[in-house]
Order: sequence, then C-alpha cells, then structure tokens
Amino acid sequence: MPRVSCCPAPNGLTRGLATLCGGMLKFYYNATPNPTKVALFLEEAGIAYEPMPVDARKGEQHKSEYVAINPNAKVPAIVDGDVTVFDSNAILLYLAEKTGKFLPPKGDKARGELLSWLMFVASGVGPYSGQSVHFRQYAPEKIEYALNRYAYEAQRHFSILDARLAERKYLLGDVYTIIDMAAWGWARIIPTVLGESGWAKFPNLKRSVDEISARPAAQRVAALKDTPHHVGWIDGDIGHGPAYRCRDPDGHLIELYYETEWYQPPAELKPALKNQAQKYPARGISVRRLDHLNFFAVDIPGARRFFMDKLGMRMTEQIVFEAGEQAIWLTCTNKSYDLAISLDHSGVPGRFHHVTFAVDSREDVLRAADIALENGVHIETGPHKHAIQQTFFLYLYEPGGNRVEVANAGARLILAPDWKTIVWNEAERKKGQAWGLQTIESFHTHGTPPAPRKEAAE
Repeated sequence: MPRVSCCPAPNGLTRGLATLCGGMLKFYYNATPNPTKVALFLEEAGIAYEPMPVDARKGEQHKSEYVAINPNAKVPAIVDGDVTVFDSNAILLYLAEKTGKFLPPKGDKARGELLSWLMFVASGVGPYSGQSVHFRQYAPEKIEYALNRYAYEAQRHFSILDARLAERKYLLGDVYTIIDMAAWGWARIIPTVLGESGWAKFPNLKRSVDEISARPAAQRVAALKDTPHHVGWIDGDIGHGPAYRCRDPDGHLIELYYETEWYQPPAELKPALKNQAQKYPARGISVRRLDHLNFFAVDIPGARRFFMDKLGMRMTEQIVFEAGEQAIWLTCTNKSYDLAISLDHSGVPGRFHHVTFAVDSREDVLRAADIALENGVHIETGPHKHAIQQTFFLYLYEPGGNRVEVANAGARLILAPDWKTIVWNEAERKKGQAWGLQTIESFHTHGTPPAPRKEAAE
C-alpha cells in the first residue's frame, strides 16, 4: 500500500506517520522584537521548526511548563532535541555556530567583532529600546526622567549603528550576519521607540532595515507574526513534494501539498487490472486504503471554523449537546467525511484520536476481529455499525498505543452541492450506536500522546 503523508504526528503509529512531524526544533515566540530576530534566522537558514506561540498578554510565559524551559519567563526560547536555549542573542549564536551560517569569515579579528557587536545589541540596543517603549506607552504615569533617560540612550545606541552603516553595507562589512538580524529586530520599530519622526536621524540604519525587510525570509516572518496558524514550507517528504505547514487551533500540525509520488507496486504485486494500485495481497487484514483521520480537540467550534473557513472543507454531520459541540465530520471530497474531530474530555490539546483504514466489505471487518483476537491485538470496541455516517467498524490498539479503526463505509457519497448538515442531539446519542451498542468510555479519553493522570486510570 502506498505510504501516506499525514499530520498531526501520533505517538508511534507507524514510522510512515510518526517520522513526518517528530524531532523538529520548537520555537517559543510572540511578535515582539527579540523573537522576531530569531524567526528571521530560522527562515533565512531554512531550518524546519514548530512555532509555539506564547501570549504574554495572558501571562502564558509564567506558566510552570514554560518557566521550566526559560526560568526568566521571557520569549524567545528554543528546544532543539535535548538542547534548550533562551535569550535571543544566545539563540542566534547557537544556531549560527550549529549551522555554520550567517557568520563572518573565520579568524580572531572577525570573531572578536562578532561578539562585540552582538553584545552591544544585547546589552544596549535591546534593553534601552524596550524601556523607552515601556515608559512611553505602558507606564501608569509619565515620568519625565525615565522618558528622557531611555529615549536618549536608545537614540545614542541607534546612532552608533547608523554611523557604522555609513561606511559598510552590513555591520561587519560585506557579509550579512546574525548581527544584522539582531539589530534589525529592534531597529524596525524605531518609530515606536522614539516617535514617528525617529527615522529622520538614522538614514543608513533605515536603508539596512528596508533591505532586510524586503528579503523573502523577513516577509515570511511577517506572515508568522500575522497568524498563529503559520508554520512554513518544507521541501518535501516521503511520497510528496513541497508542502505548506500550518497548525489548527488545537495545535495539530497540518501539511498541504500538491505534487504526489504515485505508488508503483513491485513486480510480484502488479495487478492484472491497471486501474487498481496493486493486486490483492491476501495477507492479514489486507486493508485497501486510508479512509479518514480523527483528531481530538479541546475547542470544537474553533476547529470547525479553521477547517471550514481556512481550508474550505464541508461539514456533513455534527453532534451538539446543550453544553456545546461534541464532534464534527468534515469532507474535502465527495466522500461523506475525510476528517472527524471529537471533543477531548481530558482537556489536553493537540492529541490524536485514530486513523481509519477501509476494507472491501463488512465480512472483512468481522474477519479482522478474528485476526486481532488470534494475534493478541487489543480490541477496544466493535465490530458494530455507527449511527453517525453508518460505518461498519472495529477499533483496535496498535503496539504503540494508537487507536486504529478497520471499517467498511459502504458507498456513502455527498453529491448534493447544498447538503444540509445532519445534527445529532444528546438524547439521540444516548441510544448508542446503530444497533444499540453503547459508546465505550475510553473513546472519549484515550488518545496519543497519553494525557496525564486521566489516561493512567484507564
């Protein structure tokens, strides 16, 4: 069967699913100057990363899980495998040394200049600019001494950068380095630091900021700032070409791509009829294709709006209780659903519920149950028939703990362009599945990765 590119990454489902999204650098950020200069490096260097927004307005930087990453409770920070780095300038230096990119030519003189100017930005440009913004815009009372003190020092530091750039294209000469990125992060908000007329005194710095802001990487940083969903592009992966990555409101990582590597069966599996992917393998359950995915989510309305408004999917069925939306079924084809999203009763965002593989008939689902039983595979529930979507189902746990459904959906197609969503209420759902089987409790809590505490009781 062809390999499937699919995110979010469940925890150990199969390497075909798990490796696509695992091990990526995590970037904790918001849209302030210090994270912005790190974002610029990541984009310039082409490093794949997972943006992890931290909303300082809600105090998220003070949560224990973030303080464990950065004890100073500030952004940015990165987690690169088993390495954690915080402070924007430390991150720039770490990434530059790791990748060998955006550093001056090797040599003691160049190294000394690099460290000197990086510390100049770290100890002067950033702190004085930040304090100037604070006392201009956020202080509960206007303190003239503080306003003058920090505006003067910010202006003095920007003047030094401007004078340096009067003689050079970049701060270290003809080479674009992390020093230019570090300065750009703060210099781009000079009107906020010093007022609307602030640029008038720094023509050379203005030229540098404009040139860097016009670079494609800087424009991608602007996109990152403008939406919490943006992740960025990757060159491709197993089975597909370039893909755009984004996150849904619950944090699941999504890939959108067009160029696909079509499956070519080996000679022994070449079918007699060329309009099918391969001959029937007659081994094990013999699933035929990937049918759909099911995510857990803590915010069903937010997920519904994202997939319908941003990605253009249609909702075919829905569960709504008095307490709110419990689940939705969405399609982007003429199938009755390609994606289902269920309310996560654990309250943990971004988890995986199950992946579904289709078989040819109901009899194949019954045979799958026998095969699972004979081989010690845990059967969670089924075989039975769903009321919603009327799929004939069997739910199993694979060795990594992920839920896998084997199903026969029949020929349920949505051909009407004005299809009206079928809505199920609480009384109807209490009747159970189509033939009365009650929904097993673990269906609302078991997901991957495991949720703390509540999963342990299952």
